[in-house]
Amino acid sequence: MPPVKLTIPGEYWDSYIYAGRLYLFERGGSLRTVDWDRLIRETGVPEHLRLAMMCAFVRSDYLYRPATQEIMHDSEVRAVIKAKLEELALRELDISLGALERHTIGVQDNPFPYPHSDVEIYSAQMYVGTSTGVYRSTCHKKSGYPVSSRPAREWDVPAFGLAANYGSMAIAGGSEGLFELDLGLGYDTGMPEDKPLSTRPCRDCGWTFVSIFASSDHAGYWARFSKGREDAYESDAPRSFQRVETARQVFGGDGYSWGIQEKLYQVRDGAIVVLRYTPWAASEAERVKRLGTIRFQSWKGDVVSGGAATFGAVVELDKALVIIPSRGEPVTLRCEPVNWRVLPRSRHYENHLHVVREDHLEIHSFNQDYEVDQEAKLAGTAFWDSGRGKAAPLW
Repeated sequence: MPPVKLTIPGEYWDSYIYAGRLYLFERGGSLRTVDWDRLIRETGVPEHLRLAMMCAFVRSDYLYRPATQEIMHDSEVRAVIKAKLEELALRELDISLGALERHTIGVQDNPFPYPHSDVEIYSAQMYVGTSTGVYRSTCHKKSGYPVSSRPAREWDVPAFGLAANYGSMAIAGGSEGLFELDLGLGYDTGMPEDKPLSTRPCRDCGWTFVSIFASSDHAGYWARFSKGREDAYESDAPRSFQRVETARQVFGGDGYSWGIQEKLYQVRDGAIVVLRYTPWAASEAERVKRLGTIRFQSWKGDVVSGGAATFGAVVELDKALVIIPSRGEPVTLRCEPVNWRVLPRSRHYENHLHVVREDHLEIHSFNQDYEVDQEAKLAGTAFWDSGRGKAAPLW
């Protein structure tokens, strides 16, 4: 199933979507907040494609959540939805400047240092990583500026990558190392404040359940935590720091590496090596297992960065952005993007890939994953059904 693409005109540095609002960091120095739900309703798609439009851009949970499972188990219903998504993918979906203005909640001076390196929104707070530290502002405000114009500086170490979970912010601090910042939400982070998890360099980071994987220019490392004893996972226990493992120890070789949830990736010798992490498994041999490899063409250049979401894995190379979906052929975008992001923690936008180009933003929606066995797939993180405490088997 091909992805659905939506184009928004403008010169942007970055984008982020959270709780029905699209935040556009404009290169001219402004921060634009857009009512995303209303903007999508005005795209003018025919009546018979409106449900597909909602699934693609507003409510990806319609395809995954337990409330819709009984309906989606019907093969005829799945066939109808698939046909609608495939038809929608054939359309050119372009947002006009007029529509963007009509559904803009507010435009304000960007309150954060520019240019930033990363953005994360967690518990209605916007965190921005910059060369001078991490700044926080309240967002999703209903009066005044949509994002507070007086950000607080929460961290004074340069921040190249941010990832929030368990009441903490993992911070990739470049040459300073990997840090974890307690966000003051009442969680036991398992680490003292202001001390790095590792002093090894890193420029990005991601949560693998309660642990944190740090990416560096040539390899990376893994800050391992457990819940309960190391040999007995306890879901209600606080996190406990165990050790740091190098990418070579984890993968058996070196190469740009990253991790999100249960998947660990390493690019090596023209291929992506994929491991599955199961922290509650009885033994270490069962906790980290090799799933397989994914090959890509050498003309696309060296690896710049990587990411993952439910729909698949994303690799930025010198000459292209490559998406390896959980089902189907890889998608190659021949570009050097200004910025790009996926939203692996999102409840409604986990199928989004945002790609900022020189004069527009592209939002690619990948929707093939709802047909994929979540336990068996090679690329992409499994959709996690917290009610059942395991990856949802879907169909």
